[in-house]
Amino acid sequence: GVVPCPGVMTITLFSISLGHTILGIASAMVMSIGMGLTISLAGIFSVALQKKNANAFGKYGYILESLAALLIIGLGSFLLIGSLNR
Repeated sequence: GVVPCPGVMTITLFSISLGHTILGIASAMVMSIGMGLTISLAGIFSVALQKKNANAFGKYGYILESLAALLIIGLGSFLLIGSLNR
């Protein structure tokens, strides 16, 4: 919340440079509200689904979490190696 979004700042500065200050401020407010709603809904849905599916996977839930973590580590390693080979 302390550091502003670069996209919002770009749109705001662009609109100010065109002389549409109110439009830039309004677009920044609308983007902020939209991002806040999206992130809040994603958090609410993830907590609700976690409670609902806690018993659905049983002992396989830990295995799925471990595989997901390994997949993320593998993808990150793949991207790192790809960027170092340039």
